[in-house]
Amino acid sequence: MCIFEGSCSKNFPKAFCNETDVSKDGYPIYKRRNNSNEVHFTRNNTPVDNCFVVSYNSFLSIKYNAHINAELCSAVKAIKYINKYITKGYDCARIGVEVNSNDNLEKVVDYDEIKQYLNCRYINSQKAAWNLQDFPIHGQSHNVVMLSIHLKDGQSIFFEENQAETTL
Repeated sequence: MCIFEGSCSKNFPKAFCNETDVSKDGYPIYKRRNNSNEVHFTRNNTPVDNCFVVSYNSFLSIKYNAHINAELCSAVKAIKYINKYITKGYDCARIGVEVNSNDNLEKVVDYDEIKQYLNCRYINSQKAAWNLQDFPIHGQSHNVVMLSIHLKDGQSIFFEENQAETTL
């Protein structure tokens, strides 16, 4: 049962909305018409209308012979919930490098600790695919770069990217 302390834990009933929109968290707010003049179903003496309708995908329901609820995920918060390691960053690893020899001659061990181990980083398959397809993890705007040269009693000057060459 989804009723907990007198209300539904799945946030039903949903509010009426004239068109589908995306919330600040990146989760969708689906279109739910207020059809007050249409017939309402009653269950346990509680009127049921469009606020209680659960969105589903008919293709997935037919393919898997089950009722499958599907929602759109479109923001970092939603993606982080699904693949939490996409926005986590890189993991560190210490790896050892060995040279394999095909000949059965006596090997000379030349042990150099600095050359033998490397500090590396590795990423998971989701992050690698995300980077290869060049999807932005977060919204970006133009960069503001302050030049390190500063004259005494001078003012800071900022250039637009396309105006820098003509102004100089």
